[in-house]
Amino acid sequence: MTGGPPKLFTIGASAPFAVTLARGLLARLGGDPLALASATIYLPTRRAARGFGDAFARVLGGAALLPQFHALADADEDDLLFDADSEMTLPPAIAPLRRQLLLAHLVRRWDRAQRGGALSFAQSAALERKLGSLMDEITTQGCDPARIADLAPLPLAEHWQEAGGFLTYLYEQWPAILAAEGTADIAVRRNQAIRALAQRLETVPPPGLVIAAGSTGSIPATAELLGVIACLPNGALVLPGLNRALDDASWDGLDPGHPQYGLKQLLDRIGVARFAVKDWHGADSNSAREHLLSETLRPAPTTDAWRALVNRGGGDIAQGLQGLSLVEAA
Repeated sequence: MTGGPPKLFTIGASAPFAVTLARGLLARLGGDPLALASATIYLPTRRAARGFGDAFARVLGGAALLPQFHALADADEDDLLFDADSEMTLPPAIAPLRRQLLLAHLVRRWDRAQRGGALSFAQSAALERKLGSLMDEITTQGCDPARIADLAPLPLAEHWQEAGGFLTYLYEQWPAILAAEGTADIAVRRNQAIRALAQRLETVPPPGLVIAAGSTGSIPATAELLGVIACLPNGALVLPGLNRALDDASWDGLDPGHPQYGLKQLLDRIGVARFAVKDWHGADSNSAREHLLSETLRPAPTTDAWRALVNRGGGDIAQGLQGLSLVEAA
């Protein structure tokens, strides 16, 4: 990442994230509510943006000039607030129904050429739903479609050769179809918009505070943007509930199913050590409850560490259980 050193913070899992962020931001601005209007906050979803607006209003005690909130998960050109004089233009996203029909037509055309037309159009349209999801995932994760044929050894399964051949055919035909339509896939357009925003922020940093909060950067393009924001002169990245108490062996061995895995990937991409992440301004959390959660979600290969909890009497775990209730449902 270019610019200054990345500035990363975290708000504990036991603290109310939106309210804690609002209080810390006001403290960082010296209590000046007018300065809040010049701040920009990037959040994971539009729903989160609405919730954060309510949280800021509660902290401020009523009506106030709030920061600009922007959602990243469903970002488009307007949501990311490109400058009016920006020369950046993106093709419109293809309409979902139009995409479904075009992909179904491709499926049927390939089926006719390879298998004599065994599929009806209705069957082709049904297959398109899974196919479209696969294409979006490949784009979102930044995978190279050219490597699809290498996913399984050829002797492993004959039907995989057929599937790989179809995907190769698809990626040969689909870009030309989109070009003729003058459109782009939604996932492609989102990645382009996010990377364009990152480049703009890096080239011309805004004068006000720029904060990305609550996102784990599971999408590579989003992770790049978060890294840029963290390095801005007035930027900061606020992570949700980073576990800094977990031992190094467990942290290094996290698997993709663990709730902290996305945060680990993000820190690795930005190049920041876990213990270099600071507490957000004025963050107040329940350390005993967070310790309980950390141990409960400890990766299976290191659960032998629970023996040490037993040897210590389990007092810290008991403290974390205070205030919890057990509900036995039918």
